[in-house]
Amino acid sequence: AEDSDADGLRLLAEKLEEFGKAIQTSHFDHGDVSGGNLMVGVDGRIHLIDPDTLRHDEVQDPPITELGHVSCSHPSRSSKAMEDDLFRFPLEVLIVDVIALSKQPELVRKYGNEDSVLFGEDDLANPSDSVLFNMLTNHEDDELRARASRLQDATKATSVIEANSILGP
Repeated sequence: AEDSDADGLRLLAEKLEEFGKAIQTSHFDHGDVSGGNLMVGVDGRIHLIDPDTLRHDEVQDPPITELGHVSCSHPSRSSKAMEDDLFRFPLEVLIVDVIALSKQPELVRKYGNEDSVLFGEDDLANPSDSVLFNMLTNHEDDELRARASRLQDATKATSVIEANSILGP
């Protein structure tokens, strides 16, 4: 974004989509998908690091020691039990971040910081009051506007399960 590489950002959004589809069809899940736990290889492939919250269908869930990064995790995530498809909501946050930056790379200077790409904890905790959500849900780009609106609705959900239902596969 700092280089205003819109094509590279669009490609990154596509790679994040492919990554999400791969997790969705695997027997794995991850409870801490965030910008700091994803690396992009020289070949453009997304690599997930930090196995602390890695889950597999055939292995008992680990104890909950964290609820994911506050700038990506759903605000109503349970601290008592692991929900299914924990990766879905935070991945959508990152995808909307990257799509927004592909349309307006300068947003990184206004909203980005070392803790988040664009969205922050306050945006997710209070989506109706978020200046960023307001701007993105009223954006001229149809794809960005639709995804940001769906993400805002999912953020208002009372559970990860409900949020994932709003986001869809």
